[in-house]
Amino acid sequence: LRIEALAGQKSAPAEDSGFVRVVSQCTAAGELAIAGFVGIILARKMHAEQRIEDAIGVLEAQESSVAGTRYPRLIGENHALLAELKFSIGQWDAAERHARAAVHFSEGTPYSVPLVAAERTLYQLAERRGELDAALTHYRRYAAADKAWLDDVKARELAFQLARHESLQKSQTI
Repeated sequence: LRIEALAGQKSAPAEDSGFVRVVSQCTAAGELAIAGFVGIILARKMHAEQRIEDAIGVLEAQESSVAGTRYPRLIGENHALLAELKFSIGQWDAAERHARAAVHFSEGTPYSVPLVAAERTLYQLAERRGELDAALTHYRRYAAADKAWLDDVKARELAFQLARHESLQKSQTI
């Protein structure tokens, strides 16, 4: 959680060794899902630093252990990020394979980040290939998933603000 928070604030450590150490500790403790999420955070950091090949290496190295968790959100997120990275370096077939896998593992959550990313990648691939019907279909799915995800985020933010306001109100009453 600390690593995720630091990465979200853009203040994650510059070196990768902290991430690798956490992944090793979690793997040794049998916490493969947590190790997988930390690997994804590391890959995103590498992507932001334009180290695409390194990010792909991290995700591909953890692909089998992530699949072993049987956790659809984690598997979908790993595939979705791999699809984005493969697309960015022009590996269209691999990008499509990973995006379709991400869609498959995200079927139960219509407002998940992996589904949004995978549909965006499939839309971009179809558009690049000149497959306009497929591009439109994937764009519509991408837009619907993105809207559902944003609606979910807004609902959670509203619930948080309401709880905060009620707490302040109770404190003032006391």
